[in-house]
Amino acid sequence: TPARIVVLLDNSATLQTDVKKLAGVPAAFSPEIYEGDKVMVIGYDTKPEVIKDWTDKPDDLQNTLELMRKTDSPRLFDALNVTMEDVLRPEVGFSKRVIVIVGDGLDRDSSIKFDQILATLQDENITVYAIQIKDRTRGALRKDAPKPAEALEKLAVGTGGKLYTPDIDVKQAVKEICDELRNDRYQLTYYPEGINPINKRLLLVSSSDPTLKMRYKAYHPPRAK
Repeated sequence: TPARIVVLLDNSATLQTDVKKLAGVPAAFSPEIYEGDKVMVIGYDTKPEVIKDWTDKPDDLQNTLELMRKTDSPRLFDALNVTMEDVLRPEVGFSKRVIVIVGDGLDRDSSIKFDQILATLQDENITVYAIQIKDRTRGALRKDAPKPAEALEKLAVGTGGKLYTPDIDVKQAVKEICDELRNDRYQLTYYPEGINPINKRLLLVSSSDPTLKMRYKAYHPPRAK
């Protein structure tokens, strides 16, 4: 089935890369998107901004450099929330809704907290992949959020996605993401009956194929009504 993929680029001033390299990520999607897939490119600093609206045209994805800028500070969690609410929630009819974060994971002064945005992404079945940029904080502790690298890892692992470290080849990472969405993604749904929904339950999903590597969403508490 077709996918809806948002490439979410950290466009803030102090990110440890340049706009040419940032623009290379959407460009890497141009030969990889499959029939029916669409990609949107969003840049964020203190607020998110659409760089390229939904498109399936390779030329659109190869020409984002002139729309890039590096300014202000990054509010990653707010950008994820806006992307979820305004961009991906209207696409709820598509089972493959994906955010590819390109950045180091740093957030400064978002109004939404990390645990809230992670729970929202999990509830909405959004899968997060992250292409990591070198951490500008060098692993410094954060008062109200995980360290940048930990935030990216928790977002990816917690939603069933994958984190690509800074030494990865971007084209290879994008190819892996698109191949996985096209060929190796399955959605299993479980509705328990007669059980208190507040209680935590453990599900075992296994395979007889020893070469198969499975990823899945992490546990998250149900939202209180």
